[in-house]
Amino acid sequence: MSATIIVGSIFLLGTITLSNINAQSTERVTISIDSATYAPLTNVPGANQLKVIVAYQTLDPQLMNTNINGVMKVYAENASLVKTSSFPAGFSLTESGRIQFASSFMDPNMQQVRADIQLTNLNKTSVISNALTTNVTLGGTTDPAAEEGTTDPAAEEGTTDPAAEEGTTDPAAEEETFDPTAAFFE
Repeated sequence: MSATIIVGSIFLLGTITLSNINAQSTERVTISIDSATYAPLTNVPGANQLKVIVAYQTLDPQLMNTNINGVMKVYAENASLVKTSSFPAGFSLTESGRIQFASSFMDPNMQQVRADIQLTNLNKTSVISNALTTNVTLGGTTDPAAEEGTTDPAAEEGTTDPAAEEGTTDPAAEEETFDPTAAFFE
């Protein structure tokens, strides 16, 4: 009888261990919104810029000092995809830091945008981070301490960084690439 209990316990323990292994996250990097701003560009009349700064923490030590990529998909208020942006040659991942994504749009009717961001392998074929979504209204800045998707229009209204602007300003463009020198890392 005690042999049956011991064998049963070993089997049950093994099953629990296997299910815990399978339930582990596949995320190798965690990301969070540091800030997001959607404001008029001062150097291009009629253009608006979305700038999102993402903080990251590398969970997988094997990724340290390897080149990865990041993808930002921007959607209009009607949920249509407006632009997909990434880094042309990727960037080197460190233990932790910040990455800047920026896209501009000439459509004056785009008063609010949604950005979905994930980090990927260099070729953008495999996701290595959690997914982020942020909604920003023109002239507004997200408040990372507030509930995701809300904005604080009084904070840093109208701030832009024209030097961070990369890619095209054509809202019909399907893909935009970031210059990794425009992104900054800690």
